[in-house]
Amino acid sequence: MRRMLFAVFVVTLATVPAGVTVAQVQDPIVVSARQLSQKGDHDAALKMLRSTLAAHPKDENIKRALIDVLTAKRQALLGQVSELEREVATLLPPPLPRTVAGCTAGMPVRVGGNIRTPMKIHDVKPIYPPLAQSAGVQGIIILEAVIGCDGKIADAKILRGQPLLNEAALEAVRQWEYTPTLLNGVPVPVIMTMTVTFTVQD
Repeated sequence: MRRMLFAVFVVTLATVPAGVTVAQVQDPIVVSARQLSQKGDHDAALKMLRSTLAAHPKDENIKRALIDVLTAKRQALLGQVSELEREVATLLPPPLPRTVAGCTAGMPVRVGGNIRTPMKIHDVKPIYPPLAQSAGVQGIIILEAVIGCDGKIADAKILRGQPLLNEAALEAVRQWEYTPTLLNGVPVPVIMTMTVTFTVQD
């Protein structure tokens, strides 16, 4: 009798599809859910597995099947997102050229070589912060600024400075104006290093 039962079990194992456990074959919920997922009906498969898992929260077989279906749905959604992004890209107008300080241009070029240093035509003296002055804080603030095609400061940042003096230096530099810089007869934005000096007056 035992030999007969063993033979039946061996025959049963032989009929299990590759990659599928015996537990999965014996569980019709898992089989049905996987079939639905393969047909693209992930929501129905998820609903079936979630309701089963709610009734049997410790069923590892259901949990594995649920993970597989969730993964399949995620991959399908990612594919849909990619298709939507491509469609949107075909409908959008081409990007406009980047503008810098009111002119159409590429990346700013650094002053030096064939790029001459522009001439300052409007200067604004920095206001010495009272706290820094009373504390006797002084020194040279080094900045890097982008001068737009129109000669106005488009952007500025501190390269080396003093915490009590930096903001006053930036506020002054942002008001400076220069002659436009030409490259092959065309105005271009430039990058230039600037300095602002603070000296305590006796």
